[in-house]
Amino acid sequence: MADIAYQSKWKVTPKAANYLYLGIYTDSGRFLFKNTSARTYMLVSFLSDANADLFYINQNLSKVSHSDLKFKQYVFANYKTKDQVIYFVCSKAVQKELNRTSFECARVNMLSNIEDFRIW
Repeated sequence: MADIAYQSKWKVTPKAANYLYLGIYTDSGRFLFKNTSARTYMLVSFLSDANADLFYINQNLSKVSHSDLKFKQYVFANYKTKDQVIYFVCSKAVQKELNRTSFECARVNMLSNIEDFRIW
């Protein structure tokens, strides 16, 4: 959508620019995915010129609650390794203690990209 607005030379409101930037930022994995192109960055520049509040969006998506912090602390203190695999076990007792669902435990990628561990 941002590309259509850019190519069509539409005037984009700050609110629309925020929503478009939010989509780009999250779809690109916060610009960490390898296939994030120069075109993507050009469109972000276009949205920035339209007064998208990049800082506000980035800050709010990066916020961590106290509950999340406690969970991360547990994971980093209790992970296990075997060969090139790093993992953690989130038992029902741990889920209850840390107020997490099994789904929330399964979505963790904080053990990714740790040197010497190819599988997490």
